[in-house]
Amino acid sequence: KMKVTKEIAAQALLEGKEVIKEFTTQTTTQEMQEKLVALINKLGLKNGQILWPLRVALSCEEFSPGTFELIYALGPEESINRINKAIKDSNLQN
Repeated sequence: KMKVTKEIAAQALLEGKEVIKEFTTQTTTQEMQEKLVALINKLGLKNGQILWPLRVALSCEEFSPGTFELIYALGPEESINRINKAIKDSNLQN
């Protein structure tokens, strides 16, 4: 329903990963939300078009806890590792 194409999913993972690289273990879920929503607004996409691919990459599940909660629980380093794996496994690399 979000009309997430392969191109949008790739953009979500690649650009979302760059934002997550700025996070530390001290970053709150509120700060994560603010930075990722700023990315969404910059790209002119809908929340779900960015957050859903990230959530799937982080959890390996279609339905899971929210993106911000997953990043917080996993930590930035593991979140980036999982996104990199999803990019590689899905052939979304440039």
